[in-house]
Amino acid sequence: MSKRVQHTSTFKAEAIHLVETSEKSVTQIAHDLGISARTLYHWLEEAEASAESPSLAYPATKGAEASEIKRLQRELETVRQERDILKKAISVFSRDPS
Repeated sequence: MSKRVQHTSTFKAEAIHLVETSEKSVTQIAHDLGISARTLYHWLEEAEASAESPSLAYPATKGAEASEIKRLQRELETVRQERDILKKAISVFSRDPS
């Protein structure tokens, strides 16, 4: 008989963060954490389904902090897009005209 283990929301959030940032497979990360891959996939689905709710992605944050995180994420995406546009412009203008 196996004993059911309850994981904290912080542990779940860290596991999800590992999947998103690591180059390892979900199966490998699950193995490293000592959980089943099926469990980790389930947590990923829950996080995706509740993407509007910051509680799973950022369990220790409150309303103001969560909105600040979302604002910073949007700003980061804008800056990344601007950077990519500038990289393309540099490559166009640095071509040899001959």
